[in-house]
Amino acid sequence: MLSLNPFTTQLSAFYYHFYNYIYQEPLASANGLLVRDPFHQSDVWAIRGVGARVYGMAIKESYKKEILKHQFDISLNLEAIRGALLDGSNLPRIPTFSTTLVLGDSYKEYKANVSYKYVDEGRFEAKNETYTPSYRWLSAFISYDNKTSFCDYSLYLKGENLTNEIAYNHLSFLKATAPLSGRQITLGLDMKF
Repeated sequence: MLSLNPFTTQLSAFYYHFYNYIYQEPLASANGLLVRDPFHQSDVWAIRGVGARVYGMAIKESYKKEILKHQFDISLNLEAIRGALLDGSNLPRIPTFSTTLVLGDSYKEYKANVSYKYVDEGRFEAKNETYTPSYRWLSAFISYDNKTSFCDYSLYLKGENLTNEIAYNHLSFLKATAPLSGRQITLGLDMKF
């Protein structure tokens, strides 16, 4: 982590080498067709254990500034992960590349933020794995935090997927039949006694 006020940079990288990586992949017949469960009409999955390597990196750039008692926070986060079998083919259900921009503001008892996340399309599909399109996810949050003699409380309003985009989780076995939730707006009250 490198900090040069008011900027902070965090960089992390990793590399793992597996001799027996356990994962699941869709089962295919000898002619290459996916095997379907006749009772549930879903793919049949097989468990494999093979040599593999998983590697990636993340970088986060943050900026914090106080202006007229407002504490502003801006951050940009990039994540990239790659997984491959030792024979060079791709591992299934490895997270796709993503980037997230968050704008936040705190003022006295109030907190608010807006975040925009871009999740890239599936670029490294494994054998028998289906393509996943990219998506954008817009979220917003505002809260009022206070305390009384009886409890601490937080009143909040939260919105997820505000653009109501159709989005699929590349890591899910059910991505084709169970997309991520559409637009959600939640009004809530948290109390601690």
